[in-house]
Amino acid sequence: MKQWVGLCQSKRWHNNPLHYSTITFIISSVTTNIMRQIEKQMNFALSNKGNWSGSNTSVTYHPSENLSEVRLHGNLIAWLDHTKQVLAISSAGWHTVTTKSRLNALLYEFNTGIRVFQKNFDWFVSDFTGKKKVDFYDGLLVYKDGFSSIQTHPNVA
Repeated sequence: MKQWVGLCQSKRWHNNPLHYSTITFIISSVTTNIMRQIEKQMNFALSNKGNWSGSNTSVTYHPSENLSEVRLHGNLIAWLDHTKQVLAISSAGWHTVTTKSRLNALLYEFNTGIRVFQKNFDWFVSDFTGKKKVDFYDGLLVYKDGFSSIQTHPNVA
């Protein structure tokens, strides 16, 4: 990382917008693919139907329902129906960087090709191609082959 910063600060790279934007893209690509250790542990517990708690995040498996719950600061942010392979996601009213990071880690683990992102303070959900984009809403259902929208799933609003 220090090498990239040094290159950006040198005159020959700093004055060329093309080089600067290329470096910015490389750095942002590398940092967005790094999953936090706590998120790896959360995903492991979810995938293995386990109970786990670490710092501000917890996973609870309910064997009678074959359902796992994920909580952040005690707030329910996701639940996975292991039988139907349906993941429901929620901000629990907290549109924070940490909430978004946990949800994106879950979406990655669930192998959906879907991500939560923010633009002008509003949250959206899209596939990685960017072809399908909907407003984020609490209770959004995610399947292996897509996700719901408020139009297809209006009873949660």
